[in-house]
Parts: sequence; C-alpha cells; structure tokens
Amino acid sequence: MKTPLAYVLIGGLAFWIPDVFTAVARRAALVDVIGPLPMTALLPVVLVAVYFVARRYGEVAEPAPSIALFLGTGVWMLGPLSMTLANTFLGAGFGTGNTGENVGYVLLLSVFPPGTLMMSTYDGSLGALILLSILMLVLHFSYERGHWLVPPRVSRFFRRDSRL
Repeated sequence: MKTPLAYVLIGGLAFWIPDVFTAVARRAALVDVIGPLPMTALLPVVLVAVYFVARRYGEVAEPAPSIALFLGTGVWMLGPLSMTLANTFLGAGFGTGNTGENVGYVLLLSVFPPGTLMMSTYDGSLGALILLSILMLVLHFSYERGHWLVPPRVSRFFRRDSRL
C-alpha cells in the first residue's frame, strides 16, 4: 500500500471503530461498558498496532509517505464523522430530525481540526486523541524520518532555488 489516502482511511477507521462499537454496546447494555480511562489506552494501542502492521507489510521504497503521520491525519479527519455515528446509537448524532444539517456540520468539522478536538471532549476520547497525536509524531521521527508528508513533486515548488 503506497497511497496516502489509504493510510488516512485506515488510520481513521482503526482508531474510531472501537469507539463506535462501545457506543453500540452501551446502548444494548444501558450502562457504561468501558470507562474513559480504558478507552484512553485502548484507542492509541489499536492504532499503534495497525501502524506496525502497515509498516511491516507496506512498501519501503524511498521516498515513501509517512505512515505514522497519515494514520494520525486520518484520525483527525474521520473523528467528527465517527463520533457522530457513535452518538447516533445513543439517540443523538444522525438520529435527530435534522440529518441534512448534521451532515453539513460533520463535513465542515472534518476539515477543521479543532472540531475534532471539541467533539472528542464530549465523547470522552480527548486523552486518547492527544496521546495518539504525540505517539504518531514520536513514531514518525523514530522510524520514518526520511518519509514525506508533502510529496516531493509538490515540495519542490516551495523551495527558492527550484528549477522547473
């Protein structure tokens, strides 16, 4: 897998799916299934495990995209959609009458990172989000220092001495 979009989708899904599943279990059990402290540990652990699997089976040709940074970007971009979906099972989110407005707000918050931060505060996953962001930066600088966030074709336009 070499496309950054795939890493973004995998990162967002791997981090937020346990959050959605706990919302489904909470609705069925009518009690809090797992508290915020175990979720703070569970969500980053799942994504770090996915990182090492993707790094093991991904291509290592240089220059390659930074798996850690794109997985983290996916968490931040898919956060509002995933948290709204999780809240749908609890009676809010898309379960309210104004679904059209909700979709617009979710799309807007997906490209506005403070929206993910705000929603994770209400969701109870703020600690996991902050811990994950730090972990992905540490993993990038520890294992993928030569990998890119901005493709080399694009980054040459930002250099002063670049010749086209």
